[in-house]
Amino acid sequence: MPHLRERRCLAWISPPQAPETSVAFAGNHATALPMSGLSNEDCDAALEFLQDSCEAIAASKGELERSEILRKRARKRIFLGAPDGPVAQREAYAEVNEEVIAADERHIEAVVAYESLRAKRELRVIQTEVYRTQEASRRQVRP
Repeated sequence: MPHLRERRCLAWISPPQAPETSVAFAGNHATALPMSGLSNEDCDAALEFLQDSCEAIAASKGELERSEILRKRARKRIFLGAPDGPVAQREAYAEVNEEVIAADERHIEAVVAYESLRAKRELRVIQTEVYRTQEASRRQVRP
């Protein structure tokens, strides 16, 4: 019987029909990650992923911030260059401009990349917590 904390963790991250796995997405492909009965190698792999992805998540967050800044700049630049008229008309002019649309697309791509990597890292953290809980339970059972 899993430890209470481990059961809560598994219930939160696992689909009901398969409590021993969780799903991670690599691009558009889902891969199953073990969540119960984790081995030392599984934990080592999770920790290695966390270590190896530090710079990637920082770069991804940087691109997210950069794309937001460029998105706002593009809107303001196009708004200021819009033909004279009411504010709502100038805002609408900016919203349909190709430069603004491209900046929005770049921002959306940055959000997807960052959130995907962040979720993968969170899943690995959960894996290590499950492993630690399993090991603590094993130590309590051993004489």
